[in-house]
Amino acid sequence: MRNVGFILLFLLPILSLSSCSPGGMFGYSEFKSFPVVIKSVVPTAGPKEGGTEVTLTGTNFKQGMGVSIGGVPCTSVTVISPTTLTFVTPTISRALASAEILLTDPKTQVQVPAPAGFEFWDVADLATTTTLAGASTSTSTSTSTSTSTSTSTSTSTST
Repeated sequence: MRNVGFILLFLLPILSLSSCSPGGMFGYSEFKSFPVVIKSVVPTAGPKEGGTEVTLTGTNFKQGMGVSIGGVPCTSVTVISPTTLTFVTPTISRALASAEILLTDPKTQVQVPAPAGFEFWDVADLATTTTLAGASTSTSTSTSTSTSTSTSTSTSTST
């Protein structure tokens, strides 16, 4: 009977601790999630008409995450794995030098910026640039002048 008292004295603080804390014995009511990190964005540019599929790589991506570029929501957001997420760029009314990409956690509503923005270009501007680049010609002229003089003298004497 003496051993039972010793065991109760040993277990009593542990039982008290687990019954007092709202999360149970270890004090956690749920597992804490790790922060979302975006490591890369591919590609980082596309037409302002939208429709470019972009891939984000990083850590802790979750189903239900939202993506926006320059404040405009993207479509077809798909979490492939905790490290890969894809989305399709929206239509933007004007070309933007670089718009911020934000990933929003659905549970906490915390917004995480990507390390690189997304540049929207105007297809008409790109066509003009390509046409001008294709229309340029290059002319090169090469002139080579070479002068060579050779003199040979031979003398022989015999006695």
